Amino acid sequence: YRSAAAFGFGGLVLQTRNAPNVTGVAAKAAVGAIETVREARVVNIARALEQLGEAGYHTVGLAGEGKRLIADAVDGTQKLAIVLGAEGPGIRPAVAKACAELARIPIAPEMESLNVSNAAAVAFYESSRKRFPLS
Repeated sequence: YRSAAAFGFGGLVLQTRNAPNVTGVAAKAAVGAIETVREARVVNIARALEQLGEAGYHTVGLAGEGKRLIADAVDGTQKLAIVLGAEGPGIRPAVAKACAELARIPIAPEMESLNVSNAAAVAFYESSRKRFPLS
């Protein structure tokens, strides 16, 4: 929530199962972001991505096998949904297929991946660089 709010994302789409409920501890850690970022719970993430695509959102899944860098995939996109998978297995195949494209975060070859919260923050930052230029 906190990273989404910090970089101008207005909502999160979470699966109804396997995603924890927001508790008081989580709300405290989010430092006010719970109040500014809407949450939608859905049964089927792939179906939700298809609906977002129909509504004009560019859906970008983060995956190590992505052909483009995240900065290139989100450049110039006004309506954007960034898709993050579970730590370990990553994005499920049906969810990856529902994304308009898969993109990767460039990291050192010695590392396999980032944890999901760090990957989210990097992707959200990259998407906001042109919307919120440094002054």
